[in-house]
Amino acid sequence: MEFVILCLTYMVLTIAAFVVSIFVTSCYFKTTHRSKPAALVVIAHPDDECMFFSPCLQFLAVRNFELHCLCLTNGNYYGRGDVREIELVNSLSVFNFPRQNIYCLNSDSFFDDPHQNWNPSSVSESVLHHIRNIQNLKIVVTFDSLGVSGHSNHCDIRRAVSNLPAEIRKKIEFYELVTCSVARKYITVLDSLFALINLFLRRTDILIVAFPWIGYKAMLQHKSQLTWFRLLYIIFSKYMVINELKLIK
Repeated sequence: MEFVILCLTYMVLTIAAFVVSIFVTSCYFKTTHRSKPAALVVIAHPDDECMFFSPCLQFLAVRNFELHCLCLTNGNYYGRGDVREIELVNSLSVFNFPRQNIYCLNSDSFFDDPHQNWNPSSVSESVLHHIRNIQNLKIVVTFDSLGVSGHSNHCDIRRAVSNLPAEIRKKIEFYELVTCSVARKYITVLDSLFALINLFLRRTDILIVAFPWIGYKAMLQHKSQLTWFRLLYIIFSKYMVINELKLIK
């Protein structure tokens, strides 16, 4: 009986936390810019955008940001890079990314390989090149040093961001997607309570929650990647519903 009461109490607190999180989310990035602000998400592979950043992309779209995506590889690890590049474009169209704002690279410098570390200077140069070509860029979002899944290519992007010139990092807000424990990663909306506590304790700077339906639709564009374990991932992963961002200082 005590266990049932405990579970019900947690469920009530989770629902309350989710509702509060929706209100908190609505308070971010209220802009008064005369020109439309731009936001850039920097990822390593096609499908990163919907498997990890879906709530953030939905929110930025609602906030009327001009959305840009830099994907440093076309996901050619298994020789299907051309297919995956098309899937990336189709997925990002679900989030209302204009085709001309999607930059998918296919370079020997950034090969899709979890066992290969990228040169931070090369990554920094590529990111900096795209940043300088985006007008009115206000926000850049990418992985943190743990890369959410621990993939070395994800982690390399975060290291490269640290190498960007100081004047760029003063003009633009850079945010990292916070990696959580495995225990939290696969409890979907039930993580709302922990995420809200982290925000109140200032362990994170921004909490974004969103319903997962758009993320599901985007992931379904990646037909070459729809294995059984990825389907389970999008059902249970908190990253389809909750994004915690921390300002990179």
